[in-house]
Amino acid sequence: MVSTGSSNVLRRHLHPALKKLGYVNEKTGTHKAGTHAFRRFRNTYLKNFTTCPEGVRDFWLGHAGTDMGDLYDKIKRDVVFRRQCAENCGIGFELYPLVVPSVPKKRRLRAISLAA
Repeated sequence: MVSTGSSNVLRRHLHPALKKLGYVNEKTGTHKAGTHAFRRFRNTYLKNFTTCPEGVRDFWLGHAGTDMGDLYDKIKRDVVFRRQCAENCGIGFELYPLVVPSVPKKRRLRAISLAA
């Protein structure tokens, strides 16, 4: 189940952006895709268009280690190296506009805290 916040991001931002880019989902024939599309894109971009080490890519994507070499890797501890890889690899697309929309935080009602 998709949370309300996630569905708002999809409906308000991702789906309109995909439509504007002319994206067509092969399975549904629409311009819509889910949040997993970000993960698939990131994997494809890092694997095919950068020199990102496999261990770093697997760490970023949350993949479990498959052999003893993954245990010896210690990539989880090497933040400096991961940041260097991130700077070298980039994100694979340009962000426009550079202004991030402000989302108001929900405030708890004071009456609820007074009633407690």
